[in-house]
Amino acid sequence: MADLQKFSRICRVFQQEVDFLLLYIEEAHPTDGWAFENNYNIPQHRTTQERCQAAKLLQAQCPAVEVQVAVDTMWNTANAVYGAIPERLYIIKDSTVLYQGGVGPFRYDLSEMQSCLSHMITGGDRH
Repeated sequence: MADLQKFSRICRVFQQEVDFLLLYIEEAHPTDGWAFENNYNIPQHRTTQERCQAAKLLQAQCPAVEVQVAVDTMWNTANAVYGAIPERLYIIKDSTVLYQGGVGPFRYDLSEMQSCLSHMITGGDRH
């Protein structure tokens, strides 16, 4: 959640050229599991409806830009395919992965993704 403001800024910069999608996967820090203090009160999802409610909380954190939010299945299919737990960045064009960021939180790098987008779209830096 801490990086959502920076993610929102990147979305605003590239919103004319890029369709952004947040994919909400299983909760990394559920209150009934490995939780942080002062975190959102989100228990481990037991139903798709619970996961969708948690995704709406995430979407509400990006109000300044329209970002589509999708929800992974309860079988965590997308998480398994993309190795996303707890977070990961991808740039995909025409079904081809052009950029695969490192696994978060330690290798999750929004600046790297922004530079990659800049070079792909304009051939240079755009901030």
